[in-house]
Amino acid sequence: MEKIAEAICQKALDLDIGRYEGETLHGEPHGKGELHCPTGEVYKGSFKYGKYHGEGRLEYEERGVFIGTWEEGELRKGEFIFSDGLVHAPKEWKYCREDGDRRVHSELIQKGVNVKPFLPDVPVGSYYVGGGCCYKPITGKIHSIESDTVIRTPDKEEITWIKKNCLVRKKV
Repeated sequence: MEKIAEAICQKALDLDIGRYEGETLHGEPHGKGELHCPTGEVYKGSFKYGKYHGEGRLEYEERGVFIGTWEEGELRKGEFIFSDGLVHAPKEWKYCREDGDRRVHSELIQKGVNVKPFLPDVPVGSYYVGGGCCYKPITGKIHSIESDTVIRTPDKEEITWIKKNCLVRKKV
């Protein structure tokens, strides 16, 4: 027991994934500490043998914070809070409207109002899904608009929602 107590100490480490400051055990993050990533994110919380473990918060500069519980590096539960204090809910998110419709105000008022909707330069026949991405029915996948790389494959329910709610680039 004495050897373990001697091995746990406060230390700063330069790791492959960023700069760590906090308690260590045998040269690894272990106990309470902070990991500062080169991309600007900061994890503050508990570590166990170099992995997130226990309660912690992952802070995204000027965007928000994810507060959660990890077990040996795997997220078990948590929530994202935007920098304006809004808590994101993956289901039944009532940010825009009480009925759960996630469209923003400009999308809701398009009917009957002479306002040109914002539509990035997506390919003809594609749907703008936000975040710099579009759904291409020809591939059945969501692509980055900028690089055209495939981001992910939506399920049938999401495709139905996209076709019902998102703006589509029609033929010119």
